[in-house]
Amino acid sequence: MKRVMMKTAAFIAAASLLLPAAVSGGEQTGTDNHTIAMTSRTEYLGEWEQDGDKYLCEYQYPVISVGSGEAEEYPELCAALEEMNGEIAENMKAEYEADLAEAREMARDNPENFMTHTRELRFYVQRADAHAVSLLGTVWAFLGGVHGTSAYMSRNFDPKSGKELALGDVVTDVGALRELLVEQLEETYDYMDWSEPREALDVENADKWVWTVGYDGIGIYFGNYELGSYAEGMQTAFIPYAGNEDIFNGEYLDVPSAYGVQLLKSGENGFDLDGDGQAETVSVSGVFDEYAYKEIDVSAGGSTLKTDDIYCYDFDSTLVCSGDIRAVYVEVSEDNDYAETYCYKLDDSSSPKFAPSLAGVIPEGRYGELIDGDSWSRYVLTDPDCFLLDTRADMLSTLSASRPYTVGEDGMPEPLSDWYEFQFTRTLTAKQDFEAELVGEDGSGEGSFTVPAGTELTLLRTDDENWTDATTPDGKIVRITVDSNKWPRTVGGTEIDDLFEGMVFAG
Repeated sequence: MKRVMMKTAAFIAAASLLLPAAVSGGEQTGTDNHTIAMTSRTEYLGEWEQDGDKYLCEYQYPVISVGSGEAEEYPELCAALEEMNGEIAENMKAEYEADLAEAREMARDNPENFMTHTRELRFYVQRADAHAVSLLGTVWAFLGGVHGTSAYMSRNFDPKSGKELALGDVVTDVGALRELLVEQLEETYDYMDWSEPREALDVENADKWVWTVGYDGIGIYFGNYELGSYAEGMQTAFIPYAGNEDIFNGEYLDVPSAYGVQLLKSGENGFDLDGDGQAETVSVSGVFDEYAYKEIDVSAGGSTLKTDDIYCYDFDSTLVCSGDIRAVYVEVSEDNDYAETYCYKLDDSSSPKFAPSLAGVIPEGRYGELIDGDSWSRYVLTDPDCFLLDTRADMLSTLSASRPYTVGEDGMPEPLSDWYEFQFTRTLTAKQDFEAELVGEDGSGEGSFTVPAGTELTLLRTDDENWTDATTPDGKIVRITVDSNKWPRTVGGTEIDDLFEGMVFAG
């Protein structure tokens, strides 16, 4: 176990889909501050047990980047994140090789009791705007023994220079912050014995604290064994800006009017949801059976809403704030790579305040995806005023498609476009002449058009209900009206298999 603790403590672009300009960063009236588009992907390492039924060793770690539409505006930040990603990859690969050798030996010597060695690092974007990019990391490691162990890590960057922020850059009076921290820890974790001072909480050790700079306060995090026993768990504190303005650098109190914050997959997240200087906690957790999550629990304002008519294999959650609107979006991954987004409104007029209510569910489940080198990345929902959601369109082929949304007054995403654009397209060939409509780039009708047999049609966009637009080699955009009420689908009464060559549908 000592080895596990020591090793865990050690952890203490080109894209095919570009976000529209409005998605690249939401701007607040009267301030130069704006959100920054961020992307994230997960890398995996693993080796399967020879003649066995499980992994010997399984690792995962994140790669965080600036969205391609804003990389030019923040070159130093891009370089800093690239350096960070490289360091994490190098460390994880080195640890993986060492752990794999040990796992092979343990599996050989005691196969009946061997359990997969696992290390998982996740990053959660806590802030991404013109003043700060703040990442909270959670580390889970099991390398044999009675139980695994957990820890936190964080990286905080100045977007303009790319330099890492020190706590003293954000906090002007670390001693006063320490007093607020201790007071909150003693109140929140009153089951712990605080009669003896913790050396980890001394001001002299503040440079070792794991901390994040958020939109409405800063978070401070302590992993297993840092402040108490393993049984006493991990401890977190959230110090709001409101009411404590005199101990913070005013630059970081300037925030956009709309922003999104990724929520921890397990554990509570601290916020000042209404700016009154009182911390509220928000959390999303799942109840897992042998194979999948059968329940999602959303908690806020001291109230929990259980959604038990659900069956998913994974979920990711984001707090979205736009003006006075507060909501939690939970993206769930289901069978056959389907995804849905459950939208929970946090109403400040409810009793108790901010008690979650299910506003609705939309089938568009995944935040915009893109190819990053040889891997898939996904946009992080940093700007709820304009963000992408993906859907699976099946009209003339099975393709992933995206359209921009904004958060509505009821907390639900509202589309900002009448159509979805295909991320990766297909080119079909007309087998026979057929009638279509010419349309402009804005979708306005320009008259009827006969598409000649042999014409190549590159799929462009669709409303996913009645029509798909495609481009011809000479630059025309033709709208193909599809009857999707029955299978096989038809165009002008002709079955699509008789009309097009090159279609591919997922089973």
